[in-house]
Amino acid sequence: MLVDLESGVSVELDEVGTRMWELLAEHGDLAAVATAMSAEFEVDPERLEKDLAGLVDQLSERGLLRRADDP
Repeated sequence: MLVDLESGVSVELDEVGTRMWELLAEHGDLAAVATAMSAEFEVDPERLEKDLAGLVDQLSERGLLRRADDP
């Protein structure tokens, strides 16, 4: 579970979402995360891209993740 202690906003992640979060924190680069996830999980690359983008969007919208291109 991710929680913003200031706002109280939270998101509960499943196993795959948790691994995505860990890899995002480690690499900070979506391409590197996708490469690592492809090596760890049997997943269609298009599905992986869609799921990763969805997680990033969800976390960004809730203020739990800031993209490098955000103001």
